[in-house]
Amino acid sequence: MSDSALVACIGELRRVLGDARRTPHFIETVHGRGYRFIAPISISAQPVSSSTFQVAGSLPSSLPLPDKPSIVVLPFVNMSGDMEQEYFSDGMTEDLITDLSKLSGLFVIARNSSFYYKGKAVTMEEVSRELGVQYVLEGSVRKAGLK
Repeated sequence: MSDSALVACIGELRRVLGDARRTPHFIETVHGRGYRFIAPISISAQPVSSSTFQVAGSLPSSLPLPDKPSIVVLPFVNMSGDMEQEYFSDGMTEDLITDLSKLSGLFVIARNSSFYYKGKAVTMEEVSRELGVQYVLEGSVRKAGLK
């Protein structure tokens, strides 16, 4: 993913969340490094009912869109060239899914459904249609040397 594509995705996430770049409540820009999720997390005493799509074999051809903003976080691609770093890219994806799912105003597709697409060549439109989401987030991570 190019820098401009990442900036566009973050901008779209901010728009959906009603977040401002200069006074962020959810996504903070860390200059020279990237972005950080900063929303406060609270635990509800009431059980949370969630709709998740378990993937077993093939996916439905089309699902209806939820009545609130919806997103799937696709597995981040390991760009480091070091296969031992695969756990890191998967962990980044899982952490983002977990943190986003704590926002009550956002419908987030479950990890199992998201990871169905790992290593597969699919279009954003195809993923959006198959999972019934408005937004598809894809990204990559790479290991860099320490200075």
